[in-house]
Amino acid sequence: MADEKDLPVFSPTQPREKWIKKRTSVKIKNVAANHRGNDVIVREGAPQCLQARFMYGPLDMVALSGEKVDIHIMSDPPGGDWQQISTEVTDKNGRITFTIPPERSLLCGMYPVKMVVRGDHTSATLYLTVVPPKTECVVFSIDGSFTASVSVTGRDPKVRAGAVDVEAIMEPKKVASASPSVKMARYTEFKKELLAKCWRMSCADDRKKMPTSVAVSEFKASRGWFEKYRK
Repeated sequence: MADEKDLPVFSPTQPREKWIKKRTSVKIKNVAANHRGNDVIVREGAPQCLQARFMYGPLDMVALSGEKVDIHIMSDPPGGDWQQISTEVTDKNGRITFTIPPERSLLCGMYPVKMVVRGDHTSATLYLTVVPPKTECVVFSIDGSFTASVSVTGRDPKVRAGAVDVEAIMEPKKVASASPSVKMARYTEFKKELLAKCWRMSCADDRKKMPTSVAVSEFKASRGWFEKYRK
């Protein structure tokens, strides 16, 4: 998920409009927006597809269905102008999928994308990253690699030697995340604490520098992890 603090100031180009559906204003009354988009990494020349979901309330209680969303892309990052490239309507599940037309496809680079709800100007932010063919990347699995018992099997996995070192080095360069969007903020916070504390707890005498399952368990217990992060 993209961090909006890293983006230049954005002002919607379209004024607010009345909701297409009359019941929308009632559905989202007194609930906060919980919109998010999928960061995308795509090979140059391949279809450039953007996806986002527009929800309100805790645990995605309300889907914004059948409403307009304006899609903006920064043409010349990091300080270029925002350009509106399309206006789409959400489906019954509050989702939007938009493929950039071939004649407007972007060259290699990392492009901020902002999707703005026309009715209330709430928004979802993501990144579209276009890379040359055969570009190498580093893939991290938080669930089941660093958080151990959060894995589907419920068992502590074997962490690869040096995984924490690589994560610490590559984290500032991360451009995309495939973690469940609903829990992304919690996992990000947890990962930062895990890297800082478990590394010291379990790696002081271990040249491989891997967080052991014991250290992870102790860390979670000390932070009330099950109550804080599994809600």
